[in-house]
Amino acid sequence: MLPPSAHRRTRTCLWVPLWLLLALPIPALAETAHVLPEGAAAIYSGLGAGTFATGSSGLDRDRQLRLRLDLYAAVSLGPSLQLSADLQGQHNRVLEDPTQGPCPAADDYCDPTTAFGESGVHLRRQVETRGPALTLGLGARSDAWNGETRGRWTNAGLASSSLVATLVVEHERDGTRPLTLVGWAHGVRVLGTSTDNGGHSPSSAVMGGASGATELGPASIELAVNGMTRLGGLEYGDAWVETWRPTDDRWAALRYRHLAARAKLSLPLGPLAGLHLSVGRVLLAANGPRDALDVSLGVHRYFPPSWSPS
Repeated sequence: MLPPSAHRRTRTCLWVPLWLLLALPIPALAETAHVLPEGAAAIYSGLGAGTFATGSSGLDRDRQLRLRLDLYAAVSLGPSLQLSADLQGQHNRVLEDPTQGPCPAADDYCDPTTAFGESGVHLRRQVETRGPALTLGLGARSDAWNGETRGRWTNAGLASSSLVATLVVEHERDGTRPLTLVGWAHGVRVLGTSTDNGGHSPSSAVMGGASGATELGPASIELAVNGMTRLGGLEYGDAWVETWRPTDDRWAALRYRHLAARAKLSLPLGPLAGLHLSVGRVLLAANGPRDALDVSLGVHRYFPPSWSPS
């Protein structure tokens, strides 16, 4: 059986950028500076549900329900090197209370949207140090297929593509109750937007966070905070309403930022698998939903270096 520390170190590096205007605090978000051992692999699948009822103005709107399928896989490419990929399916809809606006509308602004959200690949290398574990990464992400629905209140993304640079630092403290502390930062360079008319690209962004995890018998619990900001764009106001509100580029033109918190409970399902329950909540936000709440439930499966299909 794997020791508890091995379970911690094989946690999947599941993260989904939160810089999209309508993004929620995805509870699968978990960072670690440890990569998979050489020859190992891991997969994760989970279901999630999110909701919010405030818009960019801070006014009450039709409440959204956003259902999600999270898929993730990682494989070791050699000593201290890991390649991962993630894919997210979404079904987003509003509850259609006409007294709260902005639905119903004459166009497809509030139509239900079923699509893949932003997905990508990520390469990480763990750097050998005598102190805390350190990992550097570079990834590519896109949801170019969402061009036709990017302007909806229920959109699954902004049809943009980006490069992501990653830095993760992790310290593990042994003792009666082990404690794992993680700090991370991402720099997101948006490359452009894939639409028929070019469109307005969202600004590049920076994000970061910190978490602490400890063991409670066979289980573990993790508490985390994360935040992000776009580096450019407009604040919600008359200039945005007059120029961008009537266009499909409405969400890309805003300078969205937020601070969110998350709690995660993990339970072992045998020596090579685990069950994960997460709850996330936006605490502060500008130019986006201020009451976003998200829950998810998922399982991971770890394949040690000696594993083979036979």
